[in-house]
Amino acid sequence: MSFLPSEQRQVRRDGIHLFDRRYWSDALAGYVARKDRRGVVRYDPGDLSVIWVELDGGRCVEARYRNLEISQVSLWEYREAMQKAWAMGKVGTNELILAECRIAPN
Repeated sequence: MSFLPSEQRQVRRDGIHLFDRRYWSDALAGYVARKDRRGVVRYDPGDLSVIWVELDGGRCVEARYRNLEISQVSLWEYREAMQKAWAMGKVGTNELILAECRIAPN
């Protein structure tokens, strides 16, 4: 897991935001809105449906899409769908746009 890409994120009331998606795990509840708490979030570019959040002491917690109706998508599919949506002039939440513009796997 230490070789996966990572970013710094803060735990908000509605979860962790990464790539305009919201992720949640009940283990994150104690970290909500703590100004001093920006944690390392690791993700697999091939599957954005789950992320890993490093908490105090180096413990990692798995967090999944907050909206469980969203299907698995890779970072590349996500970016391609967002470019397609932008070109078509679509507006709204990225979760809804992604569902409409999802690129079908080959």
